[in-house]
Amino acid sequence: MKSVFEEIPYLEGQNIIIKKVEKKDAPELDRLRKNEYVNKRVPTFLFEKRYDDINYVIDHLYDECLEESVILGVYRKSDKAFCGLCEFYGFNDELQKISVGCRLLEEKCGKGFGTETARLMVDHLTNNTDIKIITASILADNIPSQRAVEKAGFKLVNASSEEDFGFGEPSIVTKWVY
Repeated sequence: MKSVFEEIPYLEGQNIIIKKVEKKDAPELDRLRKNEYVNKRVPTFLFEKRYDDINYVIDHLYDECLEESVILGVYRKSDKAFCGLCEFYGFNDELQKISVGCRLLEEKCGKGFGTETARLMVDHLTNNTDIKIITASILADNIPSQRAVEKAGFKLVNASSEEDFGFGEPSIVTKWVY
């Protein structure tokens, strides 16, 4: 079995492709990281928000970031349009555990891309790595994302847990396990 970070995966589903982010994605990635609808639903400290220069972010996604997470682009298969990002993060080798997350452009939400992304990520982890535990933490008021992971086969294990999403005080999240 491969390590989670051994290679950058390329995953293809029915409607989406998950792959390495490219320079041509810079304008849409910048739009994603600045979107208030998205920013209310994801942690404030995400890698793509650490630097002002979006090209620097893309240039360093697969060196600086690869030790603790793998961030990939989510693309609509029909026209290769950038839809958002997904991430494998919080890897714990001893527990064979990792967390997954997804953030989509506002206009791409509600179209099944989140569910398909979660399914592809889980399929990759269960079929190609030795990961045994896959988790997701979602803000309690983000019902669409909770529905997406539930449709992908995750089970709710805690409906009200405090977690630091960087908003100045602990955020109430739901905890999911696959």
